[in-house]
Amino acid sequence: MILYLVRHGEAVPETGDSQRKLSPKGRDDVARVSADLKRRGAAIEAFWHSSKARARETAGILRDVLAPGRGIEEKGFLSPDDPPGSAAREIRDLRRDLLIVSHIPFLPRLVSLLVTDGEDKNIVHMPTAAVVVLEGAAHQPWTITAVITPSGLSHG
Repeated sequence: MILYLVRHGEAVPETGDSQRKLSPKGRDDVARVSADLKRRGAAIEAFWHSSKARARETAGILRDVLAPGRGIEEKGFLSPDDPPGSAAREIRDLRRDLLIVSHIPFLPRLVSLLVTDGEDKNIVHMPTAAVVVLEGAAHQPWTITAVITPSGLSHG
């Protein structure tokens, strides 16, 4: 199974609204990362995202490019400060490739839990619109196989 963990794109400046949408740069970064995943042959069956507008919008851009077979689904355990254990348990029971759009600090904690079995190891840096690709199997440690960032992609 391949797991794609995506930090939402850059959002508009915070004005006390937790439902901030993506900035123009954020939308562009997500579109470029989406195109790169498609170029790499990503065939993702399902997308999950948090309830935040910036995660939902990011997932929508990715969906439009990658066309997941099972669509996108909002999950209640993917918010920034949620503990990663619930997500890890659900992921470990899946047999299909999955893309999750979420936030900091949730995503690095989930990566740490899946790779090291402890959520407090700082093993990956995720700027906005970054994708961490992991491969694994049920109840086995996961391996990071790629980290894709907008700054690492050409603008062409």
